[in-house]
Amino acid sequence: MTRSFRFVSIAAISLAIAALATTTWAQGQPRGGRGGGFGGMGGSPSAQYGMLLNAPTVQKELNLTDDEKTAIKGILDKARTAAREARSGMQNLSQEERQAKRGEMGKKMQAQMEETTKAIEAALTPSQLERLKEIAIQRAGTRALGDKGVQTALGMTDEQKEKLTKIRQDNATKMRELRDETDQAVRREKMQAMQKETEAAVTAVLTDDQKAKFEKMKGAKIEIPAGELPQPGARRGRGAPKTT
Repeated sequence: MTRSFRFVSIAAISLAIAALATTTWAQGQPRGGRGGGFGGMGGSPSAQYGMLLNAPTVQKELNLTDDEKTAIKGILDKARTAAREARSGMQNLSQEERQAKRGEMGKKMQAQMEETTKAIEAALTPSQLERLKEIAIQRAGTRALGDKGVQTALGMTDEQKEKLTKIRQDNATKMRELRDETDQAVRREKMQAMQKETEAAVTAVLTDDQKAKFEKMKGAKIEIPAGELPQPGARRGRGAPKTT
């Protein structure tokens, strides 16, 4: 793994922790979000738990009690703080210090993300967790196929996984090429076309049985109003929702 890739990986893990911790618990509208291409951190179902648990529609679907909401809020507050400290810790280091700390920081953030996911799962009942997983996969769509847990559940072969990796890499290359497109309308049109092309290529990797099983993993369809979730492409920063 190259040094530059290690740095990107650390940043991606940090963003995933932040995504897990994104919550206002229905106190105001969320403003922010980050979309992810196929295979990105946004594709991992568990990385969406915090964001989804913030949506009143999802809270109602899971029949969350006040005690459960309070418990999850505490978990996400802790994750937000960890992600914030991790990012500021790297920013305050010199280039040489960053290089020395990257491996250590990456491991700490990965551990924090796993700890947060486990804590959320432990705070929910088995039926609540199962439904949350269904909603997360439903929202992630074909991007969820980049998740190891989903791949295992579908019984995907190594050859299929390699094909998905190749599609992800090709998609990333095309996305980089789009950065040079200055016309936003043209850029948006090309991105939408690329997304459809990528989704078709990903779906084609699956067998008919796997496609049917993947659809079943999404569970009953749920409509979540756009205002309850961060919108893809919006910039996260000063306007990010705060835990209240």
